[in-house]
Amino acid sequence: MRPAEHLPHIALAWLLACLACACGDDVQGELHLLVVPLHAGRNPSQDPFQLVDEVEIGLTADDGTYTALGADAPGSRFGPGLVSPGAQGAPTLIGRNERERVVSLGFGPGLALTSGLDAWVSVPFARVDHAVATRVHPAEIGLEDLFAGRPPALRLDGANLETGSLDGQGDAAALVWLLWTDDALWVQARVRDEDVQDGVDGLAVFDAQHASGVRIAAGGAVDPAGAVEAVESERLAGGYRLRFRMPLEAAAKNGKLAFDLRLVDVDAGSGPTWLTWAFDPRRQGDLPLPDEYGQLVLGAPLLDLMTRESGTCGDGGPRADIPGPDGVAVLQGGWDEAGLGLCLEIPDDDVQLEGGEVDRVELYFDLANGGAPVAEPFRFHRLEVTAGGLSRFGSGADPAALSDGAYTGSAQATRHAAGYRIEADLPWSDLQVLGDVGQRGWFLGLEIRVFDVDQGGRAEWSWSGREELAPASWSEIRLFSDPAR
Repeated sequence: MRPAEHLPHIALAWLLACLACACGDDVQGELHLLVVPLHAGRNPSQDPFQLVDEVEIGLTADDGTYTALGADAPGSRFGPGLVSPGAQGAPTLIGRNERERVVSLGFGPGLALTSGLDAWVSVPFARVDHAVATRVHPAEIGLEDLFAGRPPALRLDGANLETGSLDGQGDAAALVWLLWTDDALWVQARVRDEDVQDGVDGLAVFDAQHASGVRIAAGGAVDPAGAVEAVESERLAGGYRLRFRMPLEAAAKNGKLAFDLRLVDVDAGSGPTWLTWAFDPRRQGDLPLPDEYGQLVLGAPLLDLMTRESGTCGDGGPRADIPGPDGVAVLQGGWDEAGLGLCLEIPDDDVQLEGGEVDRVELYFDLANGGAPVAEPFRFHRLEVTAGGLSRFGSGADPAALSDGAYTGSAQATRHAAGYRIEADLPWSDLQVLGDVGQRGWFLGLEIRVFDVDQGGRAEWSWSGREELAPASWSEIRLFSDPAR
């Protein structure tokens, strides 16, 4: 544990801060918030700190209650101090300008601060007229609570008051979760409302498909009927919760959708109050026009690869959990001037090392990260490693038709009781990156395909959840470094 005076600097648009949680004086842990800017291809496309004079860190509970932990200017040394273990909520970053107006916002996944454990959490951070939807793996669709542990995407409160009035903080506010799959957008809104009117209170959703809006009442009624699916409404203490699903077309990671939300609150004996996410103050009280909508960004699962001193496997740093048929695979790694190092733990209760076909993993790299072509000779690369440690490498312009190439790195596999582990080092020179070195802050596309051969048959699964190779659905790795280490 580093003492408070050695907590890291806030690096512009990257590593923000470290929270320490303690139990007594001896057992401590740290929460690292890794700030993720909006990006397209390899590089950031928006600087969410552009207008930010002060950054505040806090926790947002599932009911929308926010607890501030501290604030300071971007670029300064910031250590909020010790936080009591057991505190729960979504890590929240709030950027304010010199007039103390909120201009940037970001949420991490819900968690509980636990003493003795270190955690690294990637937090999207963007201007308040942008929100990041979380990618959901197809295998997770059947979960009892699809939204549990996911980061919220946006909130509606007094700052979004378009018309009407609010009678205190509990009168009207909403915390909104937005998840996406290849064909659907999943919405959850936890609404605070002291006087719920089932027939008139609710949400209005505006998007390119429903320019005139879809109204979902607090009681679950939809207008026009059938515009959204799987509607659930639940009355809760101090308000209500709505869940529903909307069709999504031509979905691709980091793509932007024109999208807006309006919370409608009608208290007994008063006119309506509207809280609208994005609206033009010159047209208050009107339906928002498509060019006034906010921007919904379809986020991709992300693993931050930290700079490494030695070794391939992570040492307790950032990790990505990938659902599989035999359990959750764990991905970690690091990078340096020589190349990338990845470590993948594959759960498998029947590892096949010999015979006609063996268990193996294919790692696909997209240097353009779903964006425009890159300057390098080849955009796509594949490293195949068997559970027995044999490797094969390929490159090309089409991920489904790669030509075999020379692999100068190292790959090995280790079998253990719960499955097997793949450790691979991939030199930048094998990826033919110009200058033979990766750059800090790059986002690269990564797909992992696992071929599981059991005595009873053969199964395939992937990080994207798709059977075909679709780079627009691949996850991402970012080349990152912790300035405190």
